[in-house]
Amino acid sequence: MSATPASTSGSPNPGNHYQPLTLSLATISCTLAMAASHVRACISQYQTEAANSDLSSDLVQYFKAGLQWEMNTFVTPVLQYSTAHNIMSVVLVPVAHILMLTWNTVLDDIFSSHLHAFDDEAHPGLFPNMYVHGG
Repeated sequence: MSATPASTSGSPNPGNHYQPLTLSLATISCTLAMAASHVRACISQYQTEAANSDLSSDLVQYFKAGLQWEMNTFVTPVLQYSTAHNIMSVVLVPVAHILMLTWNTVLDDIFSSHLHAFDDEAHPGLFPNMYVHGG
């Protein structure tokens, strides 16, 4: 018996061909909410550690890499999918805050001050924790 090829980009159809991955609105929403929760936790941990000591360059790089991984693994692909399918996505404030950083060019001290200054409660408005993308 021959093994079927593995694919992470879709599901097999009866003809042994793979169809493109499709995401439901609920999956998109949950993925972005999960990413926002992870980003918020990372920022909170950063702020706590920064308040207790002067952060080394290595520790700043650790947080930077963790947030970049979160964005590249979950947020960017979902936003690209949403845009390609004309789906309007709601991005929670912590994610939108981090998306503003240009990873390759932001200096560690600017990154540090950006995270240290983040205040999830300081965004007034009707939907204070959301940013709408795409559509």
